[in-house]
Amino acid sequence: MAGFRFYSRLTAFFVMIFVSQGFLSSQTSLLDDPALLSARISEYVEDKKDGLASVAVGVFKGSETVYEGYFGHADIDAGLRADSQTVYEWGSISKLFVWVSAMQLFEEGKINFDTDIREYLPAGFLKDFSFDDKITMIHLMNHTGGFQECVYQNENAKESDIKSLEQTLRFLQPKQTYRPGETTAYSNWSTSLAAYIVERISGMDYADYVHKKILEPLGMNHTAVSATHSDNQWAKENRELLKTYVINSEGRKDYGTNVSYVEVYPAGAVISPLPDMMIFAKALATPDSKLFKSAETHREFLSATSYFGDSGIPKNCHGMWTAAYSKLLVGHGGNTNGCTAELLFDPVDEEGIVVMANECGESVFCYGLPELVFGHADFSFLESDLKSDIPSVESDRSDDISGFYTMSRSFKKGFLKFAQYTFFFPVFRTENPDVFKVGFQGSLTYKGSNRYILDNGNGMTVLMCLSHNKKGRPMLEMMSCDYVRDPFFVPIALIIVLMFLFALVCAVILIVKLVRLIIRRVKKQPLALTKKKVLSVVSLVAQDMIVIILVKMLFSETTVLVKPFAIFSAILAGILCLFSIVNGLYLIWKKRVFYAFISCYAAFFIIFFQFYNFWSC
Repeated sequence: MAGFRFYSRLTAFFVMIFVSQGFLSSQTSLLDDPALLSARISEYVEDKKDGLASVAVGVFKGSETVYEGYFGHADIDAGLRADSQTVYEWGSISKLFVWVSAMQLFEEGKINFDTDIREYLPAGFLKDFSFDDKITMIHLMNHTGGFQECVYQNENAKESDIKSLEQTLRFLQPKQTYRPGETTAYSNWSTSLAAYIVERISGMDYADYVHKKILEPLGMNHTAVSATHSDNQWAKENRELLKTYVINSEGRKDYGTNVSYVEVYPAGAVISPLPDMMIFAKALATPDSKLFKSAETHREFLSATSYFGDSGIPKNCHGMWTAAYSKLLVGHGGNTNGCTAELLFDPVDEEGIVVMANECGESVFCYGLPELVFGHADFSFLESDLKSDIPSVESDRSDDISGFYTMSRSFKKGFLKFAQYTFFFPVFRTENPDVFKVGFQGSLTYKGSNRYILDNGNGMTVLMCLSHNKKGRPMLEMMSCDYVRDPFFVPIALIIVLMFLFALVCAVILIVKLVRLIIRRVKKQPLALTKKKVLSVVSLVAQDMIVIILVKMLFSETTVLVKPFAIFSAILAGILCLFSIVNGLYLIWKKRVFYAFISCYAAFFIIFFQFYNFWSC
């Protein structure tokens, strides 16, 4: 079958890499010497201990555990050390349960991966479609269904906010902004849509299905899947013992228990201790596991379903991402508000690693330990292509890829379209034409054939490939998200800067007025308040309120882009816009030109913002 051909090519590709790197010759792998592996991991953690809360590490080869270790504290202040009972959040690694479930239904002949998913959904379930093209389960697995980001309270939801999967998906449904199959835009919503399809086909609640078809056969007795974790009381109670942190050069921030209740829960709600995730990782890596009835289904599952541009390098394998170290690994990472995890394995040698930490966005251990075990990515294998029918584009020099890129995983339509310009990917030229600066400390290095290596300067090294979208714009393809060079970034950024400059002017005028008011009060002079002065002050306050709302909505680390907040902001902005227009006209009539200009500016910005967002749908 087609999947077997993919897998055969993938295997040949891996073997080619290993031979070129010497991995099939005399080089000794750390996995062949458990004592040395243990010593190296301990040394690494000791060297990085200043940034450690806790980390759980497991390394396996086939069905055997080569190494299992626990470092740091589940609760630093209480002195509670991490151990095999410590329950961490999986974050997006939870998605692998969805893809295994879909693959099981495929094996049973209950789902066709080439069929339009609307055939498995209630009539009229999917809305806001921009294209008539069919969307398949493979598109959902590859995150190429065309959906933009959706607005949800994911990790910040309360336990009482959780609704049925169908209700949640209907309420949070995003717009379709890309043609299916053309753009990789990571989507929690579309993964949960795939889980709902599992519910529809199997006739079982998704969490119940996972327990019956995955957890129970594998003996994963300490894993919770549901949004409230109520399906495993032991895991729920032990998760309450874990504290979460952020540790960096500025010190340590304690976020407390910080349990994540995920509205689109199949995409990120699983919790368990390390041993249970190890069981699952081994089952993914070995063809004789209890996940599937036949080894052929397992081979199909590990076959490539999307590639980096025309390079022939696998990007996704039925929902699992590839990751380049000294060899190409397969797996998934995960983040919640309080935890970070990584699950990676080599499908050829059936060896892999699991890392779990109680820090949000942790990278030193979750990226560094896999590199320690599997070797630094020198990417020499990028000079060859997996798919021989697609020639590589050879070039001695990199194109000038400098500019500002926006993420495909963002808001391209609707009331938050403006937000795409607050999270951008800047690429700057350097003296070396093959090396580009990214952000404050990252770099992007050309490796030939439109391939680049991104080093974020904090332990993460990933592959990016240059291609062009249908509009001819340069596009840097990353593992789970494409970045498109945006020609509108500079003018939009200037408008944002102008907005803040005007807001600053408003603030200064308010301060001056307040100081004058205080002086008059101290001198016991009459305040001489008039309707005109009151309106002008209210107008100034209104402009700053608008800016504060937008700053909080778009930039704040503590505010989530949720519908109730966005709706409230839109209503308030509408009221302020109407007031600003009326006040501006009144001030013009009174020949208060400067204040009228400021008031009308506020109305202009609100109207611009609304036209830019709402009318772009």
